[in-house]
Amino acid sequence: MPEYRIKALNCTFADVVFFTAIHPSKIRDALVKNGHEAFYARYYQIPISKLERRSLIFLNPGSERPEDSDFEEFNPANLEKSLSMRTLSYFRLCKDHKLQPLSHAYSQHTLCRGVVDVSESKLLI
Repeated sequence: MPEYRIKALNCTFADVVFFTAIHPSKIRDALVKNGHEAFYARYYQIPISKLERRSLIFLNPGSERPEDSDFEEFNPANLEKSLSMRTLSYFRLCKDHKLQPLSHAYSQHTLCRGVVDVSESKLLI
């Protein structure tokens, strides 16, 4: 999927940084509550003002393979800050089938084309 073209950004998945407005502790807590191990990774809090608006787009994944209709124009007012019921159901299903879940499955992503400097950003967990 790294070579999948994102028409709105004129690049591939390999050329973007993925963000979510959902705090990582909410994702970790939901995984643990549904019987999975806690994950440990670096997550940074990056103000939207640091990102170039012209290079941002939302991805609202409806399936494993995104379609053009899963992308929409970026608007800070539309940021989703909680896990969807579909994501929580997916976590339970993975546990029932002894599968390792994708921690951000079916959650809204903000895609940013290019490199993002995190050197002055707050480390969350």
